[in-house]
Amino acid sequence: MLSAKGLTLWVLASFNSLITSLMPGVWPASWPTEGRSWLTGFREARGEAGEVASHLERLYRYELLGKEETAELLTLANRVCAMLTGLIRHCSR
Repeated sequence: MLSAKGLTLWVLASFNSLITSLMPGVWPASWPTEGRSWLTGFREARGEAGEVASHLERLYRYELLGKEETAELLTLANRVCAMLTGLIRHCSR
């Protein structure tokens, strides 16, 4: 079992991956020159948002987050996934 600190670092790493996927050309600066598109970034970010949600559920299961906090954060993660799904559909046309 991971410690609270380990789980926190795990969630933060997922958020970092999510931000990196969402901000091509901004972070890291070399992103657009690697042949990756916005669509690829949106798809990766949606996967990262799903991972964030699973980490939040794990934190709740280990009783490191309360029920209300978990529900609020999962709602935000679901909204991010929905937004990214819409962007993927829009960019796929």
